[in-house]
Amino acid sequence: MLLGIGVVGSLQALASINRTEVNVRESQRTQQLAHQKLDELIATDEIQNAPLDGTFEDDGSPNLEWTLETEPSEVEALLIVRLGVSKAGDDENRSFTVTTLLYDVGQAAGATAP
Repeated sequence: MLLGIGVVGSLQALASINRTEVNVRESQRTQQLAHQKLDELIATDEIQNAPLDGTFEDDGSPNLEWTLETEPSEVEALLIVRLGVSKAGDDENRSFTVTTLLYDVGQAAGATAP
């Protein structure tokens, strides 16, 4: 009987380790997608159209949704940019947010349009 309890305990520990590994991999993938999306939106100057949202369907993760918001900072011509990623239908409401600062040339003092 003690052997049976030991085997069950070992199997439960292995299952727990496996769940943890899956969660860590999902978290790392979510972080990677968030950083890539933010870089893409900055490089293509889509930041100017904020707020924006979408999914990562093109990246093979249609259940992940992203939202992008900007707000002015206390420093002139400096924007606070936030990109949040969450899992659609996640009851635990887990999310990941990337925040960065972006210099807005068009808002700089004395800037003129070309």
